[in-house]
Amino acid sequence: MRILAAALPCLFATSVAWACDPCALYSATRISGHTEGNFTLSVNEQYTNFDRVSARENESIQDGEAAREYSTTMLSLGYDLADSAGVQLSLPIIARRFDEYTTYRASSESETGIGDATLAASYTPISKKSVDEAWIVGVFGGVKFPTGDSGSLEEAEPQPTIARHHPVGGGSSGRALSLGSGSFDFPLGMFALTRLNRAFVLANVQYTIRTQGDFDYEFADDLVWSAGPGAYVLLHDDYTVALRAVLGGEAKGRDQHNGALVDGSAITETYLGPEVIFTVGPLSGELGVDFRVTDEDGDALVVPDFRVRAGLSYRFG
Repeated sequence: MRILAAALPCLFATSVAWACDPCALYSATRISGHTEGNFTLSVNEQYTNFDRVSARENESIQDGEAAREYSTTMLSLGYDLADSAGVQLSLPIIARRFDEYTTYRASSESETGIGDATLAASYTPISKKSVDEAWIVGVFGGVKFPTGDSGSLEEAEPQPTIARHHPVGGGSSGRALSLGSGSFDFPLGMFALTRLNRAFVLANVQYTIRTQGDFDYEFADDLVWSAGPGAYVLLHDDYTVALRAVLGGEAKGRDQHNGALVDGSAITETYLGPEVIFTVGPLSGELGVDFRVTDEDGDALVVPDFRVRAGLSYRFG
């Protein structure tokens, strides 16, 4: 059971990092498991696949974009200022594939580049860990900088005929329309963990305040949440493995462009899926699949179908 207590910080820090959702990536901070003077290098990936809504499957589109695939690879460096506080700098690399419509004619396009970097800090005022149980509660906040290319926002229409410039909202929202927003945004949130012997429950919530960016385009504020139970299935001196069921979702209002609301940019999605969390010495990681369980949105042209999340973190100091 001493192994269980030692593995808990790595499990929690990895699983609630919200790897690479375009919205949620802003909370990708080391929010627990701090050890003063330690560094953490992390690589997280999230891939989102989109499907066309069946009710609009045969609908013709005059002009605009329809997302097909969205991938974010997050590179992060964290540092523990104390046993209860840390900071992390994160830089996403985004690749998106979409159908671009011009006068009802579609062409498959892709774009890859650097997204908006985020500097975040976390504080854990409650952190009680023992062999038999654990209680952890913390808060985090940060600033997202306009480092990503926002050029495609210039071509956005205030009332686009397509739905969903937004990929899911990763938890992000998302930059399905562009790699960057050109704005300074402010993610805020909290997280909690409770464990009894091998069983545990993780929960987190994030609200991002967004400001007007380039070309008078302003992405709406968004809410991202995740919760679910889990349990250790393998405990060893050198490694641990835990399984978890994750229920999560995101919600946001409509974006604004030149003072007008952008149709199809509001989202409310819920996901459910399994997750594997593991540790091997100072290395920790996760692999999860999220399936959309929300009903199809009749106002949308395409909706997220499923997401695949993966991540690796290495701690040293």
